[in-house]
Amino acid sequence: MGLFSKNEAKEFKALSAYDSFLSNLLSADSYLSRKMFSARFDELGDIYQKLFLMQKENVLGEWCKKNSVDFKKLSLLMACYASTEEVVARHNQEYVERHLKEDASYLDDILQKDDPKIRLDEEQRKVVLADEDYTLVIAGAGAGKTTTIEAKVKYLVEKKGVDPSRVLIVSFTRKATQELKERFERIEIPAHIATFHSIGNSLIKESDDQKKRVVDRGFMYRVIEDYLTSKLTDEWFIKKILLFFASYLNMPFGADNTSLLFKTLSANDNSTMRSDLTATLDEYRKQQTNKKITINEERVRSIDECRIANYLFINGIDYVYEPVYPYGFHDSIKPYCPDFLIKYQGQEIYLEHFGLSEEGTNNRFSKAEVERYKEHVNEKIKLHREHGTKLIYTFSSYKDGLDLITHLDAELAKAGIEKNTKSSTEIYRQIVTKAQDKYFNKLILLICNFINRFKVNNFDANTKFDEWQFSTKNVRTKLFLEIASQCFHVYEARRMEEGAIDFEDMINDASNILDQCIRNHEMLPYDYILVDEYQDISLQRFDLCQKLSQASQAKIVAVGDDWQSIFRFAGSKLDLFTSFQEKMTYGQVLKLTNTYRNAQELIDIAGNFVMQNKQQIKKELKSPKHIEDPVLLMSYDDSFDREDKKGPYYRLCEALEKAIGDIVLKFGEEKSILLVGRYGFDIRNLARVGEMFYLDNTSSSNVKSVKYPNVRLFGYTAHSSKGLGFD
Repeated sequence: MGLFSKNEAKEFKALSAYDSFLSNLLSADSYLSRKMFSARFDELGDIYQKLFLMQKENVLGEWCKKNSVDFKKLSLLMACYASTEEVVARHNQEYVERHLKEDASYLDDILQKDDPKIRLDEEQRKVVLADEDYTLVIAGAGAGKTTTIEAKVKYLVEKKGVDPSRVLIVSFTRKATQELKERFERIEIPAHIATFHSIGNSLIKESDDQKKRVVDRGFMYRVIEDYLTSKLTDEWFIKKILLFFASYLNMPFGADNTSLLFKTLSANDNSTMRSDLTATLDEYRKQQTNKKITINEERVRSIDECRIANYLFINGIDYVYEPVYPYGFHDSIKPYCPDFLIKYQGQEIYLEHFGLSEEGTNNRFSKAEVERYKEHVNEKIKLHREHGTKLIYTFSSYKDGLDLITHLDAELAKAGIEKNTKSSTEIYRQIVTKAQDKYFNKLILLICNFINRFKVNNFDANTKFDEWQFSTKNVRTKLFLEIASQCFHVYEARRMEEGAIDFEDMINDASNILDQCIRNHEMLPYDYILVDEYQDISLQRFDLCQKLSQASQAKIVAVGDDWQSIFRFAGSKLDLFTSFQEKMTYGQVLKLTNTYRNAQELIDIAGNFVMQNKQQIKKELKSPKHIEDPVLLMSYDDSFDREDKKGPYYRLCEALEKAIGDIVLKFGEEKSILLVGRYGFDIRNLARVGEMFYLDNTSSSNVKSVKYPNVRLFGYTAHSSKGLGFD
């Protein structure tokens, strides 16, 4: 066969047909999404590439002569094909601009039935009119994202003839979906509004005749608690647990811990651990300096003191923490309380731990502070000598590089104190049976959080635990994986035995059902899927959205704000937001930058702070509101002193009461005030000072001020307050 073949004229016909196809699309008064032309466009990929190479080698003209093809027409057809995306983008832009004018009066009153005061801005109107297959709407805080969702669905139903039952709106919480349902009832649009879990549950019910009982985290907690308490006679397992406690007994086990622990493990895909579990949990030492609690439930002053107390307890050495010494210093009225008093065979031996190195240094303090500390050390030693009491002491670090516990062991031996090490079973039983013991409960919570994150990522338990065990060399990480793996399999066995399903499996099982629907070409009844609060999306929920779209050919509109992404501990992945087009393979990104909630000055402060993180999407929010001095800083003394009858909570409430008083003085008692706490107990702690604040769960205003009873106070955590508005 020669270089050119007569049957290749079909290339010209194919491009000519494509040109007619595209012209027909462009002539319609509609927004062109990629799926409307991508199949035809992709079919011609090889043809265009072959002609393009001939054009590049300057042999296309010769081919046209041999095949009786008009060279100029073919060149125009090729140019038309190559510029498809550019031409479509221009068409869509013109479509939006045209309908901004033609539909102006309709868009002005589109949400009249919901709230006559609502008037969409231009950015919101562009979102309503745009109709790409995959759209991400980046909405700043207070930019009206829910309003935009509501308006878009109404436009689709009334202007585009979309059946409202074929519109699925997904949000993360029942509270959010209830708010959406109320708004859509007011505009009389019966769209399908649901949480991810309810969607998953519906798909499972349709696929499986056997009704499953939905269980919450309490079920998982009880199963794991029962399992761990049943292991009291298993010496091997008890030693595993105790080794874990011994390593991390002074660390809090919370949701944040699980997140970083899980991140450490997940980052370990068949490669060396970048930082072992010790390094990960060291971060908590810096953040939790006021949470040093021993096995005996004593709150101690330092991590070293916690280690010493636990060592004494485990080795059966009777002690009292911070007893009052019978003699005081001459120049002080405060009683002297050594760190520990050891009682052994009728003897009383005092133990002091000095927060200095053996050489007398401490990098955390200034030179003058270290010198004063050393004077106190010498005064304590001198006082014990004066009164003939026995004192042993330890330092934070030693010249020989050995651990303080090693030196403590030697000092105890010198003092003639023999250890009576408790058996593993005895220690474990005490930890388990102490109802108030926080370590055992928090270990269970840690395992529950870990299992939850494991399921959120939809890992395969048959392979993932082994993969992690193989890839990490850290002994304590392996230890945790052994414990967590056993608990995971016990939990799964019990769940299946009782015909139960948890919230994470609702989504995982639904995802598997959708895979089957896609394979069988079974179509779900949706044309549009709108995802609210998309910045909180996890990989598990992202997969569910994508499969819902694939199983229905529905378009996806995701709305959220990456600046408000605060649920990483629950599995959300910011890159699913910031890399939306890449994850979807294509799509468009629109922004809502006009915000109606906060003043411009406050937005500028918050925005400049957030954008220090280069992973965040840059945006410039605009607000018509203005306020002088949007941030006022008020301080109070949160130090703890045993002789101070007020204490830090009292001083906090004093400062808070003064702040509320300043607001009332300037604005009156009508304004709503939000109190934001890091944890739920931050709000509850206000009630410790009942003469100033108390909790009222019968009212939406859940915190009351004794001095200002008419002021509406609302106490929430940072997470639960997100998206709410207050004065």
